[in-house]
Amino acid sequence: MDEVLRVLEDRFGDHPAISEALEWLQRLSQAFELVPRRAYEAREAALESRVRDRKDIPVLAGALAAGVDSLVSGDKDLLVLRIVEGITIRRTRDILAALERNR
Repeated sequence: MDEVLRVLEDRFGDHPAISEALEWLQRLSQAFELVPRRAYEAREAALESRVRDRKDIPVLAGALAAGVDSLVSGDKDLLVLRIVEGITIRRTRDILAALERNR
């Protein structure tokens, strides 16, 4: 969560709605249960040979432990994987475009 907030501030810090978006994201995160590290740390070793950036291993391991359907990211090191153990890794802009088409 800390990395998500940091990246959003770094990349979109000058956007006029960034403060509102960050507040919304923090409120949203309180509505869900975060996956504790102990729930996914055993999966991390198995991902080391597949993930280019070691910092992404906990993100992917957490997604696997949580049983998510999709992982939305702009991270090229995750996007190159495309599908991992049934989890589709999709670009943020692709999700936004799909939502816009379905409006």
